[in-house]
Parts: sequence; structure tokens; C-alpha cells
Amino acid sequence: MGDGTTSVVVLAGELLLNCRRLFDFQIHPSAIIAGYYEAARDAIQIVESLCVSQSNDHDALVTVAKSAIATKLTGQWSDVMAQLSVDAVVRIMQNPIGNVNLANQLRVVEMPGAAVDESILVPGVIVL
Repeated sequence: MGDGTTSVVVLAGELLLNCRRLFDFQIHPSAIIAGYYEAARDAIQIVESLCVSQSNDHDALVTVAKSAIATKLTGQWSDVMAQLSVDAVVRIMQNPIGNVNLANQLRVVEMPGAAVDESILVPGVIVL
């Protein structure tokens, strides 16, 4: 399980392929677009029905973080980074400063020569 990048590209390719097939059957592009809009609305309703509420369960948050991080790091390091990432976000959310914008309030700083398992959390900073 990852962040879904490959899945999105594959899905887009299949949608375009099916669009081409429909076009080959002389279906008007407006009808194809209307069908895709209707399908998108249905998909959004289905996804929203499957959503769970925001979790305060630390282990659940780490599991979600690991699924996104796992495509970027090996399993051994994704465990470490998922834990540090959740700890950093939780710390920011416990003491928000104005509007929370994690892109501006959290930084990952890489230290040359350090190993991933030497990473530590400094309030708002993960030092590698």
C-alpha cells in the first residue's frame, strides 16, 4: 500500500482508453464527459460513505503514515519515520499557532552522514 501515485496514473490511462473506445463508437464527447461526471459524483458518494472520522488513536495514525511513507523508504525505515512524523504532527496540533499549515510548520532536515535510525524529533523538526 502506498500513496496512490501509480494507481492514479493507471486509472487515468484506463479512463482515457475507455474514452477512446466510446469515441470510436460515435458517442459524442459531451455524452462521454457527462457520463464521467456522473461516475465521479457516484464515486465521491461511495468514498465519503467509507470514510472514518478523524482518529486520535496514535497507533492508527502511525499505520496511516506508514502506508504513505512505505513507498519512499524500506519497511525498516518507514516504521521509524512514521512514528516521528506522527509525533511531530501531534505536537503541532496540540499547540497550534494560528492556522495550522504543516508545510510551513514542519520541516525534515537531512544531516549528511547520519543513519535514518539516528533520527530524532526536535519540536517541529525531524533531524536525519
